[in-house]
Amino acid sequence: MRLTTRNVVAATVSLGVLAVALIAWQVAKQSPASDGTTTASGVVTRAPLREAAPTAVAAATPASPAVSTAASEPSPPASPIAAAPAQTAPKVPVESRTVAAPSAPAIKHSVSARATQPPILPNEVDRVVAQTLGPKTMARYFYLEPLARRFVASVDQLGERTPATSQWLLKPARGELLLAKNRRAQNGQPIAAANSQRYADFLRWFERTDNARLLSLYARMYPLLQQTYVELGHPQGYFNDRLIAVMDQMLATPVQKSALRVKPASPETLAAAAQTSTPTTPRYEFADPALEALSTGQKMMLRIGPSQAARLKIKLKTLRAGLVRLGR
Repeated sequence: MRLTTRNVVAATVSLGVLAVALIAWQVAKQSPASDGTTTASGVVTRAPLREAAPTAVAAATPASPAVSTAASEPSPPASPIAAAPAQTAPKVPVESRTVAAPSAPAIKHSVSARATQPPILPNEVDRVVAQTLGPKTMARYFYLEPLARRFVASVDQLGERTPATSQWLLKPARGELLLAKNRRAQNGQPIAAANSQRYADFLRWFERTDNARLLSLYARMYPLLQQTYVELGHPQGYFNDRLIAVMDQMLATPVQKSALRVKPASPETLAAAAQTSTPTTPRYEFADPALEALSTGQKMMLRIGPSQAARLKIKLKTLRAGLVRLGR
C-alpha cells in the first residue's frame, strides 16, 4: 500500500503526541515532595528521611541509573533505605511485680453470730458484768476502767514473757511475797510454802463462778472484744483463738516439784517493767533462767503452788471446751 504525504504526517504527529503523553505521565508519577531533589538525568527522587544520618544514607544508597526523558519505561523505585521509616529501639516490657499482702491466719475456733446475741454494747459493759459477777467481787479483784480493753490486753499478755502492762486486769494478790527465812543461797532464795495462800480467795471465787454464765457473758461481749483486739495491734488476729492458745499454754505449764527460788530483779527486768508501765514494779524474778523465760501466765501457775495450779487447770479445761462450742 502506498503511503501518502498526509498519512506520514498524521503518523508522525500521533507518535509525537504519544511521546509527550508518556513524558507527562512519568513526570506526574514522580512529582517531587517539598523536600525532593532532581538528579542529573532529570529523574526526581525522594530525599532521605530526616531521622537517618545523611552520611550513612548517602553511602548506603546505590546510584540511580541514568534514564532518558524520551524513554517510555518507568524509573526504578526509590532506594529502600531512603524510603524506610526511622527505626526505634524495641520497647522492653517491664515486668509487673505485685507483692501479695500477707493472708490472714485461718480461724480455728470461731464464735457464731447466734452465740453473741444479744450483744453487749460498750456503754453497757460495766453494768452487765457487775450484775453477772457481783460489784463487790469486781472491785476486789479487778481494775475496772476500761474493762473490755483490760481483759483483752491481759489475755494477750498472759501469753507473753514481758511484764504486765498498765492495762492489766487483775489486781495484785494481797500482801508481800513470802520467802523462806534463813535459807539464803547463791542460787536464789526459796519461796515459802505459805505464799500460795495469797491466791486462795481468788481461786475459790473463780471455781464457784458458773461456767455457763461466764461463757454467755464472754460470747455477748465478743464483738466488742474482737474489735478491741484489732485495735490493740492485731488487725488479722482472732481473739477467741488467742484466748484458747493462751489457755493451752497455761495448761502445759510444767509441774515444779522442788521449791521455787527467786532472786532480786535484774536491771534488765526493771528496765523492761519501766518501759511497759507496769502497775507494780517487780522486786524478784525466778533464779532458774528456764523458769524466768516462761510466759506470764505460766509463771502465775507456778506462783500459786502445785495443788492450786492443778485445781485451776480443771477450771481452764472446762472453760476451754465451752469456748470451742461457741462456734457450733
